[in-house]
Amino acid sequence: MLQSAVELVHNYVHANDLIALSELSAELHSGQLTLLTILQGAEDAITNPDSFIRSKATELLCELLNGYTDKLTAAEGKVIGSFLKTRLESSLEVEPAITQLLALLKNDLLEQDLVYQVVEQIDAEINVQSHKQHCRKYVLEYLLVSLRHHRAAFVGPKSDRFVAAVIRCVDGENDPRNLVVTFRLVSLIAEKLDIEKFADDLFEITFCYFPITFQPASDDPHGITTEDLKDGLATCLCHKAFAKPAIPALLAKLASAATFAKKDSMEMFKLSLPIYGPDHLTQHAPELWEILHEVLYESTSAELEPAALQVLTTMLRSLSTSTIIPQVDALAKIMESILEEGLEALRDAETKNARLTAKVWSAAAASCLPACDLLVKHALGKIITLFWELPAGKRLTTLSTCVEILRGCVTLEKEGCRVNLSNHSKELLDVMLTTATADNDPSHIRKNGIQGLKELLLSRCLEREEMEISVERLTDMFLLDESEDVQFEAISAVIDLSQDFEQMVETICIPRLFDLLPTREQLFEQDAKLGVEQGVPLRKEIQLLSLLCENERVLLHLTERLLRTVVPFIDEVAKSPSIERFVEQILSVFSEERNFGPETAETILRTLVQTLPLRNLGALTSRVLDAVGSAMGTSLRSLSTDAQQQALPALLWRENPIVAMHVLANLRKDVSLDLDLSLEQYTRSLIESARSCRADRLTRTRISQASAVFINKFFTESQVRMFFSKDPSLARVPFHMDPDGWVYKGLVLRLHPIGFHMAKRMIDALAEDGSVLEVLKLGTKNCGKVFSKAAHSRIRPLHKQRLVLELLPAIIKGYKYASKESQPRYLQALAIILRDVPRQVLRQEASTVLPLLLASLAQDQSSPPDTRLLHSTLNIFALVIGELPELISRHSETLLETLKVMILPPYAPSLRAAALDCLMDLSDVEGLTNETRRKVIKDVEKALDDGKRIVRRRAVECLSRWYEVAAKS
Repeated sequence: MLQSAVELVHNYVHANDLIALSELSAELHSGQLTLLTILQGAEDAITNPDSFIRSKATELLCELLNGYTDKLTAAEGKVIGSFLKTRLESSLEVEPAITQLLALLKNDLLEQDLVYQVVEQIDAEINVQSHKQHCRKYVLEYLLVSLRHHRAAFVGPKSDRFVAAVIRCVDGENDPRNLVVTFRLVSLIAEKLDIEKFADDLFEITFCYFPITFQPASDDPHGITTEDLKDGLATCLCHKAFAKPAIPALLAKLASAATFAKKDSMEMFKLSLPIYGPDHLTQHAPELWEILHEVLYESTSAELEPAALQVLTTMLRSLSTSTIIPQVDALAKIMESILEEGLEALRDAETKNARLTAKVWSAAAASCLPACDLLVKHALGKIITLFWELPAGKRLTTLSTCVEILRGCVTLEKEGCRVNLSNHSKELLDVMLTTATADNDPSHIRKNGIQGLKELLLSRCLEREEMEISVERLTDMFLLDESEDVQFEAISAVIDLSQDFEQMVETICIPRLFDLLPTREQLFEQDAKLGVEQGVPLRKEIQLLSLLCENERVLLHLTERLLRTVVPFIDEVAKSPSIERFVEQILSVFSEERNFGPETAETILRTLVQTLPLRNLGALTSRVLDAVGSAMGTSLRSLSTDAQQQALPALLWRENPIVAMHVLANLRKDVSLDLDLSLEQYTRSLIESARSCRADRLTRTRISQASAVFINKFFTESQVRMFFSKDPSLARVPFHMDPDGWVYKGLVLRLHPIGFHMAKRMIDALAEDGSVLEVLKLGTKNCGKVFSKAAHSRIRPLHKQRLVLELLPAIIKGYKYASKESQPRYLQALAIILRDVPRQVLRQEASTVLPLLLASLAQDQSSPPDTRLLHSTLNIFALVIGELPELISRHSETLLETLKVMILPPYAPSLRAAALDCLMDLSDVEGLTNETRRKVIKDVEKALDDGKRIVRRRAVECLSRWYEVAAKS
């Protein structure tokens, strides 16, 4: 065996005989040779004075190790690891050796001492940055894995040697793929090892990459994003050991002129200050506040303002965590500056500085109890006095400031820090009630008053009677106020309050809403007034009840009362459209895309079954049955399999197809249905029933959806194949939504080939009939009531991408050979399948579809434009322009010529606005001449006189962008 190994090794090393490599690998995997025997057979090559021969021997052993590492014994791993360690001395052998050492390490085949010895060898022998990218990455990964899994190997002086080795390996690295590993490695070192003596060096080799400016190419195969690098660097720098060098370095970046550097510095301050703590921050706090003040009050970049306010909050909170006098003094001095400047600014309420003061004080109030107490003690009373002194039209800024301070108090209250507002509570209540209920004031001022009233209640500084009065006033506003904006703000406030003041909302607001519900006579009177032709409007009081029921506890409390309200009307839903609408609206409270917890769902379902007279389903209209089924299905989806199985018999789903669809759509697939027929027979009967149904459209649709749910959820793969093989007509071209379109949808979602076969036949049918387009659209639409992950449907990933890949060739071919009259149908089909696909798919197929998209925009401009087709096409162009500007640039002249026509009548206003959006995006495309830019500007100027405001506004935005680009060029 040894002689055979020697010969095969010799043939590979000296003659590069790949057959010898294959034979060695086969004998190794069959057990005829061991790796140690091969290593022994390679001894002459390993010790050969020729470095090339030695490297070929190492290469051979590493090739054999690929795919074999997990079969090695501990003893073999030790021997192979020791051998590979010695090969790190040769630059030619570093890459294969470190690759296999990493594999041995990951398979736990290196002893602890050997793990450290390899690190020593890396430090002593390898100039890491002189090697290729993937070799450098393997070295860094070895260091990372060794520390993660063999921390005990690096104690005392060995720890120092490890950190020093890392610093030398990392210094000068610039490849994003390696930096991701570098940041993880340095972060792990800071977490696991004592780095006090190396803190400055480690900080220096990582902070040099701040701020991250890397921008991945659009076709980057590695998938590394700017955010990946930013997050990695942030995790790396956010260690207390780096506090001393980090704060001054970040301050220098924050003071720079570059907006992106300021933004990233503030983001880093926000993340790191809670970790660095107050000790190192104290001496730099005045300088940090000075720079933040400049950003807030002098910067022209609006995007920096939110970040600066967050840093202010974080800084004050960090300082407040210490009771040492210097830190306390630093916080007090900053707050003194904030208060003094803010009070001065608020005296002139219309200025920008006054409005900024409200935001700064809000950030300070929410930061910590000491800062909030200073604001309440030294500023709140003065602001209230100033509010009353100012004319009514100039009170908004002072009012907003009061609201923001209250919001900060509430934030601290939720964190367990109570701010004492008792000295100002009555004055604040007077301000908020006066503003909120002032009918003559603009709605935006009144909305501020409502927000302040809500925050005042949540701060828990009012007495019980004052709280009840406040809730009463909010109820009056959302029930009776003439302003819809005020109504919505009031109901939003009550919804927020219902989480903390549930009992008060239930005793004050809800009874008044129930008092407004109509009687039977009032509903019949409404029918007489509306007449037969008019639709029945939604009732406002039920809409408000539904909003309040977004609080699950309120809904549970009201479930039985709401359902008992419906019971007297159930028997008359067929007699009165208003009664039907009323019952439907009440039942919708339980089914409007809600996600119940299991206990809530079980209670609602049980109450539904016990309260509603379900035995008489035949007397109900299809719309009411749909609402009943929807309420049942929404509750059912949250239950476990056992709970669903127990509830199923009481739901009477077999007695009505509408109820059946909702119940089936929300069942888990392992629930037993206990059908009288086989699954296939029952489904076939549903499909035939849908095809022959002469009832209303809703009933026919729900029967169709029920059959699709069976095929999607309850059929196995073999059952699907058998079902369609027995009756091929079931997979016919789905010209009609009911039932064929829904069957097609159910199949596509589970990625079944029959679904895609049906889709291709639809494309073939486009030449003669455009009616299949509506069905094709169903393939990419979200149909949450019928199919969803929450409802336990089979929804396979990438079904939309698969639809594009399957249909795109057929659409392009069909368009090529279609008549002039039918070509637009193929373009519509293209727009349909591309509308909702992920951008990655669009990027892959853009070069194929772009000519068709251009044809879609340019076709038939002499005839009335197809608005839906053009909207779809413009939406796809917007994506392509953003994702693939280099591809668009080749067609930019053609596209510009087409769009300049579309921004003017007779195209619809929405199309004119969308075309202007596309033109605005095209301003950044490379390769446009100055003459072309001048022509575009001249064309867009024509839209400034458009009769529609939305078009004029988009034209102004578009022109601004083109002027800006023209000025730069």
